[in-house]
Amino acid sequence: MAAVSITESSIRRTADPLSYKRGESYAQSGRVRDLTTYGVTVQATVDGGSPHHVQLTITKAGIRGHCTCPYGQKSVFCKHCVATALTWLEEGDDLDEETAEHEVTDEQLLAFLERQDPAWLAEHLLHAAADDPLLRARLEVAAGSRPDVYDTSHVRNRLVNAIAIDDFVDYRNAYSYVTHVHEALDEVEELTGDGFPDAAVELAEFALDLLEEAIELVDDSDGGVRGALGRAQEIHLDACHAGHPDPKELADRLATRALTSDWKVFLDAIPAFADVLGPRGMARYREHVETAWRALSPREPGQSDGFRPRYLMERLAEHEGGTNAPDRSHRPGR
Repeated sequence: MAAVSITESSIRRTADPLSYKRGESYAQSGRVRDLTTYGVTVQATVDGGSPHHVQLTITKAGIRGHCTCPYGQKSVFCKHCVATALTWLEEGDDLDEETAEHEVTDEQLLAFLERQDPAWLAEHLLHAAADDPLLRARLEVAAGSRPDVYDTSHVRNRLVNAIAIDDFVDYRNAYSYVTHVHEALDEVEELTGDGFPDAAVELAEFALDLLEEAIELVDDSDGGVRGALGRAQEIHLDACHAGHPDPKELADRLATRALTSDWKVFLDAIPAFADVLGPRGMARYREHVETAWRALSPREPGQSDGFRPRYLMERLAEHEGGTNAPDRSHRPGR
């Protein structure tokens, strides 16, 4: 029976030139391991900055790929897919045309899996989890482990790689930079839905640290980085609602950043975080704001210093139904 015609040329046509070049280098350096074939699929693990699991689907029309890297998850035929395809070709593992007549649908795959031996399924699931930290964490939670022990180092590294920069990013490259930032934030946001909201809180704050450092080095004429700052705050808020942050510690962090951030991070935390903070957290938050407000010198006409403490006192007053700001004339030392 004739084999499906997948060649280096057809792989080159499927991928963009840069992905093909990098994937070819990966294949030549032996970064592809555990390559196996199942029906019309080819699976492998590709070692890059972190290991990625690749699945190729071979059809009569050509080859399609899925990878656990950010690009591969968007159906881009990435460098990891290229490396797997080239390694598969090198090893000469042909598939038959009859087998590749059509792609396997979700329903067909489910029916196939339901017929398999549980031990076989467990072995392959454990193998996949070894290359996918999030899948591993999900399985551990399902097995009874505590979500707060989830290792976030790979997501933290992803944020550093996407956000931290040393050189200026000009307008022409700003869109690409912001796109990578949002892809990294996607991974933080997914943690909340996957049952790790406390980890998402920590990583969202880490992302905000990185973004505030990086924004001065980016031509942000289109507001992309400022948009990413806003999104990181939204991810943080959603994670706080889903998790169990200590209200006083959260109040400390929100107030400190609101009073010091040059980019108005968490400046409007109240009333959004009021339910999460509760009475204890709100009391601590007010302490921080009042302390900063009392430290201001009496305002002279046209004086603009102290915007943040004044603004935060106004937000608190609005939230609390018109509570008056404390009288600075009674502060110690006057």
